[in-house]
Amino acid sequence: MIEKQISITEFKLQEFINKTLEFNKTVMGEGPNPSFAIVWTNGNSLEVHYEDENIARNNFIEQLNEGKTLFFPYSSSNVDNEVFCANNKTVEIPEQDTAYLIGDVDCFGFSVKQQNDELVISSAIHYGGSCGRPDSIQNSDCDIFENDMIAYLVSFYK
Repeated sequence: MIEKQISITEFKLQEFINKTLEFNKTVMGEGPNPSFAIVWTNGNSLEVHYEDENIARNNFIEQLNEGKTLFFPYSSSNVDNEVFCANNKTVEIPEQDTAYLIGDVDCFGFSVKQQNDELVISSAIHYGGSCGRPDSIQNSDCDIFENDMIAYLVSFYK
């Protein structure tokens, strides 16, 4: 599992946010506003909160300052065993591993929270909610995505 602590002044947070919004727009197409996919949790709660899907948000840094943990998607959900990633790569998931790695309403990404003057960034899964499982964000090992996720994250270091 990825868990990085980095000074806010040493991370290109706005660039990371912009890149995530571009990726979301690519994955979501003409659907909801791309900022809708950046969800948040409060404190230690895993419960996911959404904003209005029709409103473009730009208050992510404020939300971090308020103590919220934000989830920034890195991957699409699993559609036809093919997962699109923010680093512009596509990952083919072997048929036997699809249910284990990522469901069709789940995605890999980064949970980001602010602690004093640092960002704590962890690999996480946004479980999109399905029968028997509520919508939640959980820090997790991201298996075959992990090395590419680390390289992607490091590209935003100053």
